[in-house]
Amino acid sequence: MVTSTEKNHLRIDASIVSVAEELKLEIEELREIVQSAKDKLRRLRIEFKNDLNIDRSIYTGYNSIIYSGLIYSGLIFDDNELVKKGISGVDGLFKRRFGDVLNRREDLEGLIEDYAFFVSSLINCYTASLDSSYLEKAEEVVNVALREFYRSGKFMEKEGVVTIYDLSYRSPLSQMIENLTALGVLGGDYKSKYLEIAEKLLKKYAGMDHGLFDAGYLLALQTYLNPILIETDEAELHRLRKYINHNTFFKEGKGSICVGEKCVIAGNYEEMEPILERELNVKT
Repeated sequence: MVTSTEKNHLRIDASIVSVAEELKLEIEELREIVQSAKDKLRRLRIEFKNDLNIDRSIYTGYNSIIYSGLIYSGLIFDDNELVKKGISGVDGLFKRRFGDVLNRREDLEGLIEDYAFFVSSLINCYTASLDSSYLEKAEEVVNVALREFYRSGKFMEKEGVVTIYDLSYRSPLSQMIENLTALGVLGGDYKSKYLEIAEKLLKKYAGMDHGLFDAGYLLALQTYLNPILIETDEAELHRLRKYINHNTFFKEGKGSICVGEKCVIAGNYEEMEPILERELNVKT
């Protein structure tokens, strides 16, 4: 039959034949009625389209996820235009949204998810560009997040403790743990406050029942336990950026690759690529 939901959504739940029989109408007559209703709705939509209450806000966290996706895609598929778009977007957010605190939108202070996904996008900008200023910016934003949200070994918001579980998108807490690990590894300080906080948080949630909504936690755990640190000259690092991953880190330095605590001397692309393919389970 023809029904409406909250008197604003006209739809047909059954076949037009059964509806015509129920209403004792000819099929063509029913078609005309339905078409007339659609025409009226279309005219009203056009008439009132400028009065619709459309949320045109640009949210920092959600946009950061998109920009990180552009950078990942650009590096993996060797599309420099995508990388440029991602970096440009992150640069714009940093300029417009970050001051004493990070804003979620122009008129609203950020939530922990805005901080978590924005810091991740800054780290991805570093991976793509090897410009250390992005790591400095990431540390600056993380330090504000710690000041604003970290209390007694937990990340807190007004609603209470930030959940470790993924919902419709990744848990910002697991993303923040991953960010802290990344900054510690790339900073070369394995006793840094960032790694200490990451370890405490991972241990805190290790005893919980884990299952369907814990992919983010497991990614953060792998990043902490099994980081892959690639150190070589800038030219070689640019060739290896396609291996961007949540637990791969790129740094100018001696020719070596470390997987967790195990390091091997590897001075160039040809020596490092087989190791990365094996550890990441990929084939290029």
